[in-house]
This record gives sequence, C-alpha cells and structure tokens, in this order.
Amino acid sequence: MKKASILTIVLVLAIVCSLLAACATTGDDTAAGGDTIVGDWASESFSGAYVYTFNEDGTGNYDAAGTDMPFTYTIDDSNLSILYDGDTLPFETVYTIDGTTLTIKDSLDNDVIYHKQ
Repeated sequence: MKKASILTIVLVLAIVCSLLAACATTGDDTAAGGDTIVGDWASESFSGAYVYTFNEDGTGNYDAAGTDMPFTYTIDDSNLSILYDGDTLPFETVYTIDGTTLTIKDSLDNDVIYHKQ
C-alpha cells in the first residue's frame, strides 16, 4: 500500500512539472522557412517611428513614436498573439516573415510592413 502511495505522488509530481513546463514555453518563434521573429522590426509605413522588439523569452516592447508598450507574445504557426501590459485580451493577428521583412495584419486587416534592423 505504501509503495502505491509513493508511486502515485511521484506520478502526480511528474504531471504537474510537465504542465508547468508547457505553460512556460512561448511557442516556436519562427515563421515558415525558418525565419525568426526575435529582434527589432521598424515600420516601413511610418518611417521607423514604430518599432517592435521581440525577445527570445516571449517578452517584447512596441515603441509607438516614443511611447513604450511592453508586452508578452506567443506564436502558433502563422498566428501571433500579443498581450500588452495592462490589457486583459491579447491582440491576435496573422504574420509572415520573408527574409528581413515582417508583415503583420493590423486590427483593420491591413498589412503593416516592418523591416529587421
């Protein structure tokens, strides 16, 4: 009976650890073709006044013409989810990377082009 209890505890701990590890991951930060989103991306439309910074750890910052907007992000295939600090719902969009060009759909479904710096 004692062995069964110890085994049960060990199995429960293993499950909990695996769930915690899964929650801590940010997903794959690469787009189709192996290009990574990690780095600084300046907007083509606004002469570089708007810059996304994506860090490897799933955090980042959006510099909106001098206004810093920290965020966390996750990626699932071509879907990008950005949760800005203080918001309760993420901005969810589709993105593509082609070499040094990042294209993100804005909230009006328009393409916004960024170039890697």
